[in-house]
Amino acid sequence: MVRYEPATGQLASTDRGRTASLFYIRYETAAMVKDALEPTMMIPQIFAMLSEASEFASMKVREEEGTELIDIKNKVCHLPIQQAGTVDTDVIAKVNALLQGYISRHNPSCHSLSSDMNFVQQNAGRLVRYLFEISLRQGWSQCATITLTLARMFEQRLWNDQSPLWQFVENGKQRLIQRVEELQFSVDRIRETDVNELAYLFHYQGKDGAREIRRLAFYVPKVQLAVESQPITRTILRVKLTIEPDFTWSNQIHGLQQSYWVWIEDPDQGVIFHSEYWTLTKRMFNSKTPQILNFTIPLYEPYPTQYFVRILSDCWLGTDSTCPISLKRLILPSSDPPHTDLLKLQPLPVTALKNANYELLYNFPYFNPIQTQLFHTLYHQNVNVLLGAPTGSGKTVAAELAIFRVFNEYPKQKVCLFVFSCLFV
Repeated sequence: MVRYEPATGQLASTDRGRTASLFYIRYETAAMVKDALEPTMMIPQIFAMLSEASEFASMKVREEEGTELIDIKNKVCHLPIQQAGTVDTDVIAKVNALLQGYISRHNPSCHSLSSDMNFVQQNAGRLVRYLFEISLRQGWSQCATITLTLARMFEQRLWNDQSPLWQFVENGKQRLIQRVEELQFSVDRIRETDVNELAYLFHYQGKDGAREIRRLAFYVPKVQLAVESQPITRTILRVKLTIEPDFTWSNQIHGLQQSYWVWIEDPDQGVIFHSEYWTLTKRMFNSKTPQILNFTIPLYEPYPTQYFVRILSDCWLGTDSTCPISLKRLILPSSDPPHTDLLKLQPLPVTALKNANYELLYNFPYFNPIQTQLFHTLYHQNVNVLLGAPTGSGKTVAAELAIFRVFNEYPKQKVCLFVFSCLFV
């Protein structure tokens, strides 16, 4: 949480400490997460860890709750409870059951259980968001994906293996979504199927039901991705990501903007190289213009076969998109940087300028080897030149030769010269 410097007596906050304070996490929970959170954890393990958070330490198991807790475990929970105790005797197992019960939209009949579930709901969301932030900052792609999925499950009260259409269903339409799940129709398949065929397959409410299902399917805020990659050096890759919205915007559902997490990961190592929070506004959506994001990411030898670009909605389930960046046929620059050999030329005299006014500017009789080799290109040609040379090698004089070329060819035009230095450490 904080770093103490014995010599000065100063305290400095750590990155984990700042993240914990952002989500109001107790220090006991932050310490537990530091020791327990791993890059390859799965959802049941995350549930088990959440159940041990100190925020739930004040909860108790009451005698009158036992029967209903056992029913929740057996009939409501989607995942096995990875605790040694039983739900009717162990607080941690009870918390796990209530966490899963909340996602399953279970309403306890016992008053004390209902109160405890409200308490669990108030804390679970920010705890999972904290786990996601830690995973993202650590660069753990699998853990970040799972914790963000879990955060959305708590916020939508929906399991990730259920139809995403439950997030948009209106009262009286539940039977339609149940029919979708019975047929195991994905959002993409519903979108690709016309109304007549859907009505035939569903056998429920005819074409009106089919139209309603397609309308809900197009509310899912999915996006289409296209990637272009270009190596800058053997260790740096430039990535251009084109994002096109692929859904129907509804002010009631989507508001004024939709937020997404975008990152690039190495699937073999499970490492995130770059991540950012991206917002799609309604104005951007209405413009019908593809949105462009540019990244630069590292390349490490031996080179993997591919990277993945992943985009995940910050709040909606069933919207994630992935696009591969193939590295198999990537043409990389040579391992040695290209350079121009310095030729053994006779030093060129300043009189080669053939202009007395120019010659008076210099107090030396000959140009140095670099200036001699560049002279014809700079003074007699209209071409672009990238000159990289050590300090004190006469680069400024070389720039002046190019300016003289402008004076000679375009005497009435103005010259704008920017002089700057770059320091690479």
